[in-house]
Amino acid sequence: MTAIVGIQGKGWAVIAADSMTTYDDKPYYAKGVDKVVRKGDYVFAFAGDAISGNIAEFLWIPPKIIKTMPLDAFMQTKVLPSLRDAMKEHGYEPDVNKDPNAGFDALICLNGTIYEVDEEYMWSRDDRGLYAVGSGGSLALGALATGFSKNSMKAAEFAARRAIKISADYCISVGGDVKVITQKGNEMATMKKAAPSKKAAYAAFEKKEPAKIKKAEMKKPESKAEKARETKAGMAMLMKKKGK
Repeated sequence: MTAIVGIQGKGWAVIAADSMTTYDDKPYYAKGVDKVVRKGDYVFAFAGDAISGNIAEFLWIPPKIIKTMPLDAFMQTKVLPSLRDAMKEHGYEPDVNKDPNAGFDALICLNGTIYEVDEEYMWSRDDRGLYAVGSGGSLALGALATGFSKNSMKAAEFAARRAIKISADYCISVGGDVKVITQKGNEMATMKKAAPSKKAAYAAFEKKEPAKIKKAEMKKPESKAEKARETKAGMAMLMKKKGK
């Protein structure tokens, strides 16, 4: 049982979740066992069967984002087939016809865009930018809908945390600490690039400042041998002048 919320901003996203799990009506709290996690270029949170979130966090290898492919197409043709294969490979194939409570609902975020996904591996997006899944999700969504500034990621973080806490106040299956993870669009591409090599830097400078390069090359320092020859020649000329 869980409460997970997602807030979609312009070029950023926020996902928050509670930290309590239940089994046979008994609550469990464990630090480091999180419902919302960051894995490479992805941020995701799973509600429902705990095993689905465990497989996603520890066993699933998400595909690398293809920047030239539209994100919706990438989700449909790459992400969801990959997730389905990981679940099946590790023995998780829920049958909601036999057990209506089986399955999962998840929020998966990549490149600052949130997708809501279920056990049938169908995805959806909402232009209103508010998402909630889990048994306490409806309460949390109502709290979010009361309003906040969607122009500020900080304000969205505060609103998401507050929504989960409100859900915990009124839903017995939600509780524990609240974890919030944010992601900005294209943040994968903004990583610092490696410094160019000296050769590449010189080539770039030569292209930009050819006159300075030529002038510097004309004033190359003389070698020791050249200096020695010049010194000997100079001393010989000096002795010759003194002899006159």
